[in-house]
Amino acid sequence: MKLFLISLGTLIIAFLIGLVIRMWGLSLPYKQFEHPFLTSAMSASHPVSIGIFSKEHLRPDSKPALTWVNILISDYNFNVDAFLTWARDKKKFKGKFVHGYTLAELNEFYESVMSLEKAVQAIKTDHYIFNILTNDIDVHKDMISFIEKNKLEDRVLINSPIDIVIKAIKEQKPMWVYGTSIPEVSRLKSFSTLGLEAAISIRGDVFIAPISYLNRPLVDQSMVTEIRRRKKLVFLGPIQSETDLKLAEELKPDGIIF
Repeated sequence: MKLFLISLGTLIIAFLIGLVIRMWGLSLPYKQFEHPFLTSAMSASHPVSIGIFSKEHLRPDSKPALTWVNILISDYNFNVDAFLTWARDKKKFKGKFVHGYTLAELNEFYESVMSLEKAVQAIKTDHYIFNILTNDIDVHKDMISFIEKNKLEDRVLINSPIDIVIKAIKEQKPMWVYGTSIPEVSRLKSFSTLGLEAAISIRGDVFIAPISYLNRPLVDQSMVTEIRRRKKLVFLGPIQSETDLKLAEELKPDGIIF
């Protein structure tokens, strides 16, 4: 009986602490981040169609208001495992990280790979989302240099599944627009299951997340509701199936990545 009372008391205390933390989180004031990208890019129809820079993944019935560009080496249309097998067979293997190979070597395997500069020149759109898929040494410096050289500061949103990449660029350019990494989204998901999503900090200016990750549901209504309470936009995707598309549409995001 004594053990039961101790356990019950512990649960009550934990519940009260959680309740206080949640109420504290809900009491925090938020103001929408004002930036030219967020103003002009979102002037199109709702939700905005965000096309992945790959003809196989662009919706044929719509012209995207925003274009999602995967950097460095897209996991769409580029089979990394097949490339590494090819590199071994050709005795050109330099390691498992694709960004360690030259553009000429990548083109030898898959001719559609191109430099970011050529990709930007080829895209007929006013706004971009640069999704950085590598944490190679000095990638943050390279991205900052490229954006400033091409005067894209007001036309690009920086995103990455890798938390440290977003953090490194934002430390140097805090007034640019940023998305959310997979670790950041996963952390919000974990706390939302406890009802504590209001107490978790989110660095990104736009919440970007796939519907599922590693074959498990990732985004739910409570997360979207919390993001909107913080006056942030919600972009869902990239969409991988009709099921994902249906779930995304039900959540009514500000943009869907195809």
